[in-house]
Amino acid sequence: MDCMGNDDIREVTLIKSARVGYSKMILACMGYMAHHKKRNQAIWQPVDEDSISWCKTELDTFIRDCKAMQDIFPWWNSRSKYNTFQQKTFLTSILHIRGGKSAKSYRRLSLDTAYLDELDGFDQDIESEGKPDALAAKRLEGASFPKLICGSTPRIATTSLIAARASHADRTFSYHVPCPHCNTLQALEWGGKHADFGFKWFNDDPETAVYLCGQCHATFTQMDYLTVWDYKHGARWQDDQGVWIDEDCRFRGADNAIISPPKAITFKVWTAYSPQQTWAGIVSDWMRCKGDPLQLRTFINTTLGQAYTESTEKSDPAALLSRRENYTAAQLPARILYLTAGVDCQDDRLELTIIGWRQDGRDSPPESWGIEHLVLRGDPARMEVWEQLDAVLKREYRSEGNRILRISAACIDSGGHHTAQVYAFCEARKGRHVYAIKGMPGARPVWNHRAGKSQKYRAQVWHVGSDTAKDAWYSRLRTKEEGPGYCHFPLEFTERFFEQLTAEQVRTKYSKGRPIREWFLPSGKRNEALDCYVYGLAALHSRPVDWHQLAAQTGAMTAPRAAPRADTRSRAGRSNEWGL
Repeated sequence: MDCMGNDDIREVTLIKSARVGYSKMILACMGYMAHHKKRNQAIWQPVDEDSISWCKTELDTFIRDCKAMQDIFPWWNSRSKYNTFQQKTFLTSILHIRGGKSAKSYRRLSLDTAYLDELDGFDQDIESEGKPDALAAKRLEGASFPKLICGSTPRIATTSLIAARASHADRTFSYHVPCPHCNTLQALEWGGKHADFGFKWFNDDPETAVYLCGQCHATFTQMDYLTVWDYKHGARWQDDQGVWIDEDCRFRGADNAIISPPKAITFKVWTAYSPQQTWAGIVSDWMRCKGDPLQLRTFINTTLGQAYTESTEKSDPAALLSRRENYTAAQLPARILYLTAGVDCQDDRLELTIIGWRQDGRDSPPESWGIEHLVLRGDPARMEVWEQLDAVLKREYRSEGNRILRISAACIDSGGHHTAQVYAFCEARKGRHVYAIKGMPGARPVWNHRAGKSQKYRAQVWHVGSDTAKDAWYSRLRTKEEGPGYCHFPLEFTERFFEQLTAEQVRTKYSKGRPIREWFLPSGKRNEALDCYVYGLAALHSRPVDWHQLAAQTGAMTAPRAAPRADTRSRAGRSNEWGL
């Protein structure tokens, strides 16, 4: 609260567990700013209903019970245009109360102080205009002493707005308390079963909960903690560099010398510090989480005050890079029997991957060989780049033994900005098994053998289970022994290719209490290589393949299992010959 009222500090962020008094802190700050500093303010709640409820239960009762506020707000107990659920007009300033769902709620405001309550409850992007904290900060431009105050219980680590704000703070402070035995200052942390600090208990009995000091390894109880938790016993807010805040809100370095306050500051606090919850109660809550990921997430968010990291599945691009083999598109390995192509359509290019296949055994997964990944530069709205693609799809490839292989099926993504061009290209090449496809999420087959119909373009479109195809590829990328399901890659595939091939991750989310697996692309990553592989697999599923007959006709029944593995270390610095 001292930092909230300090004009030298422009941003205050609080990452917290539930029930640590943040709502009361911002009410006190609002009263201080209105009564003493006469500053225009606004507070946003995640939705409009929250703002009305907050006004009724928090703000109106605060004004009713705080006599000093009534001195500057004579309309507090009456119906007036100066006393509404959206605005409180004090004698010398205004407080706006808004919901944060709509972009218009952030417009036409000139403020000195802005508050966002439960920031992680807001939408990530407010009607495509930006993040809520950025929109609120914009309303402070021109203020003599701008102040942005944000607080929240964090939610999901990858999307947490409050965690993102905290990561950009100049300093982050935790409350450090002295050990009652050795007097070492330390922040209370949950620790863990094998950690040499943190909470410990015995025989699964929460009532035995104690804190294990990380310095002297002695234990102390919550009652011991409550005897040393205040400033007069040496407890204080301190960051990991030893900078701390004294009782007069002066910032001091590790040598106790006074230093300038930071412009942006973050505080972290969780339930263990609060005397309103027993340590035994915290341990009981933890023990109830066993085997229940939903309760575990609630405990991490609302008790520990930490963002929840969802479990994800991903592949290692470096491992795939290291197992490249010494073959090229000029001479394919003898075991390859069938070729497909997957094409991804971008605004300034087409990207495609040619993949070779072989399946030994009816129920075994096919073995695959990456042949080449090509980038065809050009505007897909013009014919030139499509003519390049047509030429590639007509190519002949030669394998060991001088066999000729041609691309037997191809899939082109029809999503994006060039749907009409994709449909036109594929409709003219039906006889060559070139398909316009559309990726569909969820538990669907890789290939739906009943085509859809685009009424607008009067063309066929085939639906591809993109999530199912990604599951299949990631499972095969983890296959380490050559044979069914194994993925071969040539030397020409670069590090960036493998980064794109493994860019997406799958996580388990919960919707209405039910677990849902979801593929997602982390921010800043590209995934064109993975998309091309998905479409290449879809092309394999698009028509039946008689593998035994193919092998018999080509004489490849007993071909060597694999090309010799190359020593790729000397090629590690190879330039990216295909990428962006």
